[in-house]
Amino acid sequence: MAVFHYEALDNYGNLQNGLIHAADSVEARQRLRQKGMHVSALSEETGVESETTRLLVPWLGAAARKRQIAIFARQLGTLVNAGVPLVSALASVEEQLADENLKKIIVRIRERVSEGLDFSECLREYPDYFTSVFLNLVRTGELSGNLEQNLFYLADYLEKQIDFQDKFKAALYYPVFMLALSGVIIFFLLTYMVPSITGIFNDWGQELPALTRGLMWLSDIFRDYWYLLILGLGALYELVRRLLRRPAYRLKWDKIKWRLPIWGPLEQRRHLAAFSRTLGLLLTSGMPLLRGLELTSKMIDNLMLAEVVKNAVVKVSQGGSLARVLRQSKVVPPLVLQMIATGEESGSLEELLLKTADFYDHEVETALVKFTSLLEPVLILVMAIIVGTAVVAIILPIMELNQVIS
Repeated sequence: MAVFHYEALDNYGNLQNGLIHAADSVEARQRLRQKGMHVSALSEETGVESETTRLLVPWLGAAARKRQIAIFARQLGTLVNAGVPLVSALASVEEQLADENLKKIIVRIRERVSEGLDFSECLREYPDYFTSVFLNLVRTGELSGNLEQNLFYLADYLEKQIDFQDKFKAALYYPVFMLALSGVIIFFLLTYMVPSITGIFNDWGQELPALTRGLMWLSDIFRDYWYLLILGLGALYELVRRLLRRPAYRLKWDKIKWRLPIWGPLEQRRHLAAFSRTLGLLLTSGMPLLRGLELTSKMIDNLMLAEVVKNAVVKVSQGGSLARVLRQSKVVPPLVLQMIATGEESGSLEELLLKTADFYDHEVETALVKFTSLLEPVLILVMAIIVGTAVVAIILPIMELNQVIS
């Protein structure tokens, strides 16, 4: 399918222009004639890719795309709640969107909805923009008549995700900057400073200390083979990236991260917050528990926790309690289990899950502050050890020379 921009005269002689969704220009003209339009100009829009192509915009990352979708959901929910028909609401929201690619997608969706297709089915054609959670909440809203309410739920859900991710990234900016700066300093030290100082030792005619020889050897490698080191690091990165695409290796890596001494608790809280918020949102929208668990398992980034949730779907369908099933996995902590058990008993599972998500979000923020505060002195200490070792390696032969002269 493609998008065509048209200019045409209607039955009253008025000039109309807009976009239409069709397989080719012939079909586009036929559909316009069926609407009583007399086409004067028709051109294909090249800014939007076909449905069979994954819609990726190089300068629009996942976070920016998610932010645009949150704005779209809130604006559309507000208009639908005010009684505006869905097609008209989509047309109004389309005009207010800043991202041109998303705007053209909404045009195509509006065209399909005006032809009688379900809104959720139209969204399904763009998985890079609308996740399975988004699609199913829209579908549930269509069936229950609460589309506007579910759109508000989605906007809140996405905005909290964005806010959490922004805080998570911001907390890691400083440690990443320090690591990069440390790498630059070490590279400069070994390729420029050390050779210029240790070069005078080559003419001494006596054996140098082992530490000095090791430093000079390391300096020679960095100076003469720096491009091989870069290529090696790039190849190692690509190998790790390809291995982590395989479920077996990804599962092992996720298990390792889950149990790391310092990073592990942070990883656990982050994914448990995502699990609790996603499942709580789906249940709040009126979705059955089994379907909610199935969708939630697809939205969790950690494969180990995702496998636990998938197994829970099977056991809960056989009549088991969710809290009891998750307890058997020995992965979910007691706090979450207690909240789920209380929610099942009181009939307020979705409310307690959302409260659990808020609690873990706060816990992650606190843990990030502690992590970065601990990481800063560790990085400074490592840098001091490296620089100190280099200084000692340079001073040792000078001290030995002074002893010989004395």
